[in-house]
Amino acid sequence: MFTSEEMMPIIEQSLQWHFDVAQFWAVATNGKHKSFPRFQAKYVIKKHFGLFVQITIAYLLLVLATLLLMRNRKRFKLQYPLMVWNFALSIFSFYGSYVMLSAMVKTIRALGLYACACNEFSKMSPAAEHWLFLTVLLKALEFGNTFFLVLRKKPLSFLHVYHHVLAFLFLAHVYQTTSSLIRCIVIVNLLFNGFMYAYYFIRSMKIKLSIKAKALATSVYFVQLSLYSICFVTIYLANRRYSCDTPKLLLYTASGICFSYFVLFMFFFAKKYLRDDVLFLYRKLKTMKLD
Repeated sequence: MFTSEEMMPIIEQSLQWHFDVAQFWAVATNGKHKSFPRFQAKYVIKKHFGLFVQITIAYLLLVLATLLLMRNRKRFKLQYPLMVWNFALSIFSFYGSYVMLSAMVKTIRALGLYACACNEFSKMSPAAEHWLFLTVLLKALEFGNTFFLVLRKKPLSFLHVYHHVLAFLFLAHVYQTTSSLIRCIVIVNLLFNGFMYAYYFIRSMKIKLSIKAKALATSVYFVQLSLYSICFVTIYLANRRYSCDTPKLLLYTASGICFSYFVLFMFFFAKKYLRDDVLFLYRKLKTMKLD
């Protein structure tokens, strides 16, 4: 994902505190204007990538500290804050996906699939560019999901932390490049986040769902990963035919991350929803052999 030349500045930034609130605010509140300052937004993310690394380290340390703190304490219920949290993130995600998807459809109709998937300079609408920037920042806010789990003493999986950390850092890295890959990732991510946060909102309302319904909702993540794969294959094919703006190393890194998500989620899904069926089948086969 990073070359040796890119790593040194990132390490140096990570060891220094730099947070220009005015720069972030200027870009974040610029969505209402006719022309979104996309290059300024990329510059802001690039100059603050060390801050993204520092936030990630702080997140991991805080998660560990909270786990230790809650070890001998009663769990918090947090039902109403969790309902508000999931509802707000669901609305944000659905609206963002609508804005981004509408812009992508218009670009495809006007310039073709290549311009949308493999030409970063085919500008989207200011609103879409604005939501793209906000989504990169939102990933830091989504770290809050982990603390809702820990404070309520719900199981915290490695997949959960791994997913949040990689999504946060990878999106921040891709955003500052000239790659169109960020569009595909963000649109798919926002769309499925809208559905998943709506599902979590229903769960937080204490509405009882069957195991099959829970498994079906969780399996939507496989569809999300499949759409990511289709995006990556499309860009790869365009890369072979045209002069694409997505470096092969970046595309291979994204594919590797997606594959790691798939493997980890497959194990998570099997352990949570298929273990009883597998055990039942194993016992049945064992009984048949004895007979």
